[in-house]
Amino acid sequence: MTLPQIIVDLLTLLFDMAVPAAICTMVLAGIALRQEGGVNFQAGGRFQRWALWSVILLTLPQLLSWFAAQGIAMPAQGGGISSSWVASLQTAFSGFVSNVVIARLTPVLAAFCVLKAVLDAAEGYSPLGSIVSAIFLMSASGTVQLFQSWNSGSQFATTDMLTAAWNFLAGTILPEAAGLAIVGAIFNYARHRPFMPLVGSGLAFLSVSAIWKLVQAMAGSPQGAFPVIGIPMQETVNGLFDAYDVFGKWGRDLREALRNLEDVGRKVQFIQDQLVGLLFKNQVDNRLIDFCVRILDLADGRMPIKELERRTGFTRRYLDQLFSRHVGLSPKTLAGIFRFQKFYRKWAQGLPCEALKEELHDYYYDQAHFIKEFKRMTGYSPGKFTREVTNEFGRRLTLK
Repeated sequence: MTLPQIIVDLLTLLFDMAVPAAICTMVLAGIALRQEGGVNFQAGGRFQRWALWSVILLTLPQLLSWFAAQGIAMPAQGGGISSSWVASLQTAFSGFVSNVVIARLTPVLAAFCVLKAVLDAAEGYSPLGSIVSAIFLMSASGTVQLFQSWNSGSQFATTDMLTAAWNFLAGTILPEAAGLAIVGAIFNYARHRPFMPLVGSGLAFLSVSAIWKLVQAMAGSPQGAFPVIGIPMQETVNGLFDAYDVFGKWGRDLREALRNLEDVGRKVQFIQDQLVGLLFKNQVDNRLIDFCVRILDLADGRMPIKELERRTGFTRRYLDQLFSRHVGLSPKTLAGIFRFQKFYRKWAQGLPCEALKEELHDYYYDQAHFIKEFKRMTGYSPGKFTREVTNEFGRRLTLK
């Protein structure tokens, strides 16, 4: 079916206006940043939402190409606008953003932030929030250009751009912020004013990457939290525990130390340092576990345990003991989870369970075996699960 030319022109207009619109959303992000404090932002707040919209607009063609790869009909991209009226809209909007928003409006907004900084300082408050917001507003156009340089051009350009923004923040911005915090601490020390909060802030900025690696070690590793807490995983399966039960004397000592710290920033930094130290202290490099989990995952759980014994040279009993300690599950149970995930991912992509029947015999003995495993994993039969369960969290997590 051929789309009317006016629809094609309007879609082309949408793509052409994406970059100017991204600049506008970046300016709105700067305004929201000041409203949320200037030096911090609210989780899920307007600053995050406007910045995310900038990324989406800058990667709109690549984002739509992902949907096209899933078999969804998408309009063709590229080409010019045949309608002079639609073309004039594109020219007018681009000119408005360049000549009004960037050249005139943004400097005025930044100037008001500078005025606010002066007034805050006169009243004895920190002017840093307003200064940071003013700098962000003045660099909105340059920030968009920087984001454009991170566009990978792939179907996953949106997430690639967000990853690049995180790396730039952790590798460039935060170390510089840490240096400024240390300089501020030196000035405060010379003026006999409190300086330790700034020192703690500088250390916190430098430890962000380390904390991220800690989270990855706990969530991304098949060994889960074992490298950090050092407790056999079979003792933590399907349970909730008090921190004292998990960390023992280390947890009690941590709590006592926190009681002696009054500043929240120093408490956070202390907890981070202790957790990172615990990770390195209990770090366990078990390549056998990593190998077994990897080949079971690559086989979608269809590898018999006897084949796993043959490949590793270890008995099933030894593998069960090792998995129980490091993973919390037996190899057979983990293989069943990988096998089930094969179908759950397809369900998360929107395919009905009926469409998966042809592949059942490659993974299960028969349909009854599949229904039994499905119910064991979800608590529902496949039909009832499709009709009654709306697991949006599970769907999004599975598609990551």
